[in-house]
Amino acid sequence: MATWGVLRLAAETTGSPGVIAPDLAQHLDGLVPVSERAPLGGLLARLPADVRRIVVLDATAATDPGAGGALARLLAADDGSDAVVTLGPLADALKRVEDEVVVEGIAREGMWMPADPLLLDRSVLERLAAEGSDVPLAVAASVVGRLLDEGRPVRAVDPDGTARALGVTAVAP
Repeated sequence: MATWGVLRLAAETTGSPGVIAPDLAQHLDGLVPVSERAPLGGLLARLPADVRRIVVLDATAATDPGAGGALARLLAADDGSDAVVTLGPLADALKRVEDEVVVEGIAREGMWMPADPLLLDRSVLERLAAEGSDVPLAVAASVVGRLLDEGRPVRAVDPDGTARALGVTAVAP
């Protein structure tokens, strides 16, 4: 099955997307650079019709020399789910606020956030495009959040390669 990459570029970026890490390129059958704000319908029209699995990543991740390893783990965890997402550590501080007063900090241990790369089934993008969805490809968390809100399973891969299902009981790789 063909797996194509969609390289998200910041809206202000023009010209060449830069050098794609060789270890990343070996996992993809093709790569389409698009603006992170590109309409989904236009993006889908640029992909070959037989492509069912689409990897979405940003230009920074695509030039990272270790990007191929992350992509290989993501593809190895692909079980045909609507989406497979890489998890990154939660870096932001979390605070609980009551009546405009910070009452406590929330520990970040065991908390993750969706990160690039993200693997999507073409049907997800087709459905979002048909709905005229404003879910941006620019933020993996937006697409993952939308799928989880709909009760759809999303498979996730920790940085260490452990696979799990989000919103469902954890599963082994």
